[in-house]
Amino acid sequence: PDIGHVRYVTNSVELQLALITARPGHTIEIAEGTYRGNFAISTSGTADAPITLRGQPGTILDGGAYFLNYGLLVRGDYWHIENITLRNAKKGIVLHGASNNILSGVHLADIGEEAIRLRNFSSGNTVENCSITRTGLLRPGFGEGIYIGTADGDWAGETDGIPDRSDGTRVLNCKLGPDVSAELIDIKEGTTGGLIQG
Repeated sequence: PDIGHVRYVTNSVELQLALITARPGHTIEIAEGTYRGNFAISTSGTADAPITLRGQPGTILDGGAYFLNYGLLVRGDYWHIENITLRNAKKGIVLHGASNNILSGVHLADIGEEAIRLRNFSSGNTVENCSITRTGLLRPGFGEGIYIGTADGDWAGETDGIPDRSDGTRVLNCKLGPDVSAELIDIKEGTTGGLIQG
């Protein structure tokens, strides 16, 4: 792991490149400003050397429209994602098969469906000190604040019929609402060992 490696980004292209090339122990510092686009994480850190993605009070990821794409898709493990505002996306932050990540001080608004989704065996993740408002702008019935796992009726298409064991999710000290159009937190059958606190 490359401990202590810090990369500073100031525009969307630099951010995309930093996410692609991040390695265990790296830190990506995002300057204040608006970063338009849909961003994705596919690399992983390790337990001893997580990857940190850190914004400032004025760091905004803007997906462009509440009816298009994901704001941030996470398919990697051992990321610390901190101090970011995300807005204007169909889905806000989606953890897909992504484990042992921490979302801290993340703020989401103006989302077409759910704000934060943890699915497809995403386990051991923590969502803490976040705030969520104005979800479900595209489909109000799908505008959950935080959605953990997958409904059993969707297991056949999403997880080859296996219960979605997105286990051990911790949701701590979050402010959910106003204007969350569906459940504030939706915890689906098949998940275990979670903690909702504060």
